[in-house]
Amino acid sequence: MTENPFFVSDEIQERTVQVNVGVNGKLSNLKEIQPRGGYSTAADKDGNLYIADGQAFVYDKNGKEINWTNFPERPITITFGGKGGNTLSATTQTSLYSVRIK
Repeated sequence: MTENPFFVSDEIQERTVQVNVGVNGKLSNLKEIQPRGGYSTAADKDGNLYIADGQAFVYDKNGKEINWTNFPERPITITFGGKGGNTLSATTQTSLYSVRIK
């Protein structure tokens, strides 16, 4: 059975966790990967993890904080899209913002 990792913000405990998703959709192997997390996570093409928690904090594959992206308002959800998949978009209480990454 192949399992794919999935990242989830745990707003109640203010952390980000990783779980494996089995081919049957069952979740397993929950583990905390960052003691920060508010609303949303997104991964870029290089495997860096972005965590929306007041701003978008960026962690490399080893969990080391390598950068952050500020938005004019607190991001609620973040996702990658656009041509090439390198545009980080964030929804906030009143707006939608986008920034090209790389």
